[in-house]
Amino acid sequence: MLLPGIAKRMVARNKAPERVNIYEVMSKPVVSVDPDMDIRCCARLFENMGLARAPVIDNRKVIGVVGYTDIVLRGVRDRLLWQRMLRPLPCDHRRQSN
Repeated sequence: MLLPGIAKRMVARNKAPERVNIYEVMSKPVVSVDPDMDIRCCARLFENMGLARAPVIDNRKVIGVVGYTDIVLRGVRDRLLWQRMLRPLPCDHRRQSN
């Protein structure tokens, strides 16, 4: 949960910050992803659960946070890499057969 969400929920409940525990303001259910999860599965999970980001958990430790921006950037990067790999190299002088 990000600061604006916490502030909004505290104001909505008219509570002082020192009287609010994290469980009251956190998003539920808690959804985390594995660092080895396929990026397409992660995107589907986000869509199905209405998530924008999720913690990445490895051996019961949070090692990062992944969000839609990360997924999109990774997809663009991967697509560009594939295009480069499939494009003939400038030094490839083999004749193409018709």
